[in-house]
Amino acid sequence: MIGSLLQTQDNVLVQASDQTPTFSNMKCEGDCRYIFQGVCTNERYTACWSFTTDLVETDQLSRVQRKVAIANQYGDLCFSDGKLCVAVNLDRFNDPNGNADSCVYVY
Repeated sequence: MIGSLLQTQDNVLVQASDQTPTFSNMKCEGDCRYIFQGVCTNERYTACWSFTTDLVETDQLSRVQRKVAIANQYGDLCFSDGKLCVAVNLDRFNDPNGNADSCVYVY
């Protein structure tokens, strides 16, 4: 499961460092296939990037800490109450007959 791949033994995405991090002019390292969907930070020490088929975690200097390939259509994401929330579509994306299977994964 993706959630277990993103979590550390202390059940947080990244351990805090002694440094006071800042986020500015970030660019995700490496290449990801398909479409960039969104980026968010926990406003302390990590940023998460959503691509159609990849979820990437970077530090405040944009260095990749984890990259997880995903099988479904991931969309935008945000941190809420210390958890990462990602919009996901599991089936017929933008189906005019309402057959899309959309939900939010919480890590």
